Amino acid sequence: LISMVSVNLQILLVTGMIIMVPVWASAGLRHSWYHSAYFFGTGIGLAVTDYLLLTLLCFLSTGAEMGNGLYAIVNILQFMVNGFLLHRPDIPVYWIWAYWIAEQHYALEGFLINQLKGSDFDCHNNEGAFPIPVPSEADPSRVQYYCAFENGDDVLESIEVHDSWVWKMIDISVLFAISSVLLFLCALVITKIRHINR
Repeated sequence: LISMVSVNLQILLVTGMIIMVPVWASAGLRHSWYHSAYFFGTGIGLAVTDYLLLTLLCFLSTGAEMGNGLYAIVNILQFMVNGFLLHRPDIPVYWIWAYWIAEQHYALEGFLINQLKGSDFDCHNNEGAFPIPVPSEADPSRVQYYCAFENGDDVLESIEVHDSWVWKMIDISVLFAISSVLLFLCALVITKIRHINR
């Protein structure tokens, strides 16, 4: 198990960097060493956690195809409740448990806090601003523009993310803890469960 995971960690690191470096370089993200290290660490941490979840589901199922199918279903459900499509207050009460166990939620929240906390925005050339009609006698079609978000804290508040720096550390710690639990479960399943050979 350890040799299989260690070989795949190298592949995950390379493919993760192929995906994350262009995003980091082109999206205007914060480039300080701390923000960059957190971005890449969380991205690789999420890739490792997803890989371990896939591995566990494949070990539990009788065939790799079934494990991949189960992972696709779990991944879709996590994507629905991780806080991106549905914000935490909009998730039905009977599905809120899925929000708290989804590893994607912790990575997404960490990314958002890392990039938005303490940052300032402006609606340059009214880009992203809402037009509000303010007619006058001289100009009945007069419009003023309203910038909805002045800083990153406004964005975090609008989607109701836990927006303290403490939560950023909690998010990456929980991601590491989930990876550790999944690795332990993989070891347990591979040693204790024997599927019937047909």
